[in-house]
Parts: sequence; C-alpha cells; structure tokens
Amino acid sequence: MAFGYRRRMGSGVFIAAFSAFAAWIAWKAIQRRNFIKSIGTARISPAELQAMLRAGSDLTIVDVRSSLAAEIDLIPGALRIPAEDSPARHLGIPRDRWIVPHQTKPPAPRRR
Repeated sequence: MAFGYRRRMGSGVFIAAFSAFAAWIAWKAIQRRNFIKSIGTARISPAELQAMLRAGSDLTIVDVRSSLAAEIDLIPGALRIPAEDSPARHLGIPRDRWIVPHQTKPPAPRRR
C-alpha cells in the first residue's frame, strides 16, 4: 500500500513540474513575441524617402554602414556614423526629427 501511494505521488509531482515548465516556456514565448513586436521598425523604400525629401520633411539620414564600405557611395546630406562607432557617437544624432538609418544598398537585380 505504501509503495502504491509513493508511485501515485511521484507521477503527480512529475505532472505538476512538467505543467509548470510548459507554462514557463509559453510565458517566455509570449514575452519574446511582444518584445519583438515592440521594437519593430517601419521600412521605407528609396522612392518613399525621395518623396519625403522633396516634400521637405524634417528628417535625418544616418548612414550606419561599416567603415569598410566604399566612400564613393556616400549619401548626400547623410550623417555618417558607422555601426561600430555608434556607441561613442550616438549623441550626435538629432532627436527632434525623423531618423532614417541606412544600412546597405538593395541587391542588384539578377540577370538571367
């Protein structure tokens, strides 16, 4: 009789521990989804950016490409802060307007 009680008790503890672990995993998944949704950024096309510039929108383009990127591809009027320098230079980015980070050029169309 004592052996049967211990076996039933053991399976109950296992089920409770497994349920708690599954609930914790679900909670972490929900937190992760909410975090990723909160940091989502809007993407704009080059045509939309050009239209915003023509309309006189108050914005700053920050070129965050690597310092290894070719200097011939500079964006006129862009603030050049390579990603590796951003921890030291982020205070130079104006906070009173839209900020448009530029990371890479879109890939060239593939020829067939």
